[in-house]
Amino acid sequence: MMKLQRWRARYILVLVTIAVATLFVLLPRPGSSPLVVMSFDKKFGVSTLCTFGTNHVYYYGDSLDRVFDPAFRRWKLVETNAYRLRYQSDHPATVVWVRFDHPDYAKQPPLVATPAGPVRLPAGGQPHFRARLINKAGAETVLDQVGSMQHYKRGFYVEGWLLRGSLEDHRDDLLLIDSTNNMEVVTIRVP
Repeated sequence: MMKLQRWRARYILVLVTIAVATLFVLLPRPGSSPLVVMSFDKKFGVSTLCTFGTNHVYYYGDSLDRVFDPAFRRWKLVETNAYRLRYQSDHPATVVWVRFDHPDYAKQPPLVATPAGPVRLPAGGQPHFRARLINKAGAETVLDQVGSMQHYKRGFYVEGWLLRGSLEDHRDDLLLIDSTNNMEVVTIRVP
């Protein structure tokens, strides 16, 4: 009887180990960004992602969402726009998506009564950032914002900016992102 219990315990341990290893291999990892974050305000967690082409999608779901997302879309169990910011461009271009993590972004604004029913109006408004591209010659271009969202549950804000052409066209340029009060939040270099 003891041999059977030991054999079962070993068998279960081997199965759990194989399951964990398989999950680790199959779990998609976030893609690395070719951009170099040179400096950032320590109050924020900052991460970047670039998309190139005419159909730009930023996926902001967590790893578990990412694992089950293809099956959900295939079986049409959930809306295909869940956990995505999308932007269509007329010509191939680059969109730089920047995610800002900050504890204040988890605070939900209060509900306000309106004739149409209760509405959640941002107390201080959604965060606003400005992106400026400075090329090697020192010329400055303010980039167009193409999408943004604030995720209260996870406490982050994502914004995307349109960069005309590919990253190769902007090698060694600087992307300066500052807040509406002109405080620099992050400096990014295109390698």
